Amino acid sequence: MNILNIEVRPNIPEDGKLEVSAWDELSEYNAVFRIHSDINGVIHPDSPDSMYYLDPFILTSHSLKSILTYDETNVSELQMTKAGSVIVHELTHYYQKGEFEYLHGEKYIKHNGTNDKEYICQLSELDAHAVMAYFFLKTINPTRLREIMTNTNIQTIKEKLIDEYRMSNSQTRLFD
Repeated sequence: MNILNIEVRPNIPEDGKLEVSAWDELSEYNAVFRIHSDINGVIHPDSPDSMYYLDPFILTSHSLKSILTYDETNVSELQMTKAGSVIVHELTHYYQKGEFEYLHGEKYIKHNGTNDKEYICQLSELDAHAVMAYFFLKTINPTRLREIMTNTNIQTIKEKLIDEYRMSNSQTRLFD
């Protein structure tokens, strides 16, 4: 995450074991990072330098899990890379340093299907989407990744990465 200037929580070794499991409620290429019992599952939530998670977990869709565990046959490189990029996005949330309220609490803006830009522009999502896009482009379009990474402004790099990822998944750009 250094290449995209994203701070990592220093107390990760104090975390409980990170669990990953499938959940019926998630659509095809979807996953979420969670902590059990919200604020009660976090030690030192008001201190980004000492915060850690008691029971962190990532929930994935069954189809995503079957792709990543090779249970599904005939998976293309594109499908595998897309599935991996979703997990990388959630792992970024796991590793992110920040205040609890902005990462998981009341100041976190949830995606509602119509607020893409507001949702993605919050720092925790901007960083996670940028890392996901970097991972995806590194495999699918390394030439375009190199072009984007030549920019000197880290905010512009993150925005261009996200837009490139969105365009490769038939979505519209969020940034100009």
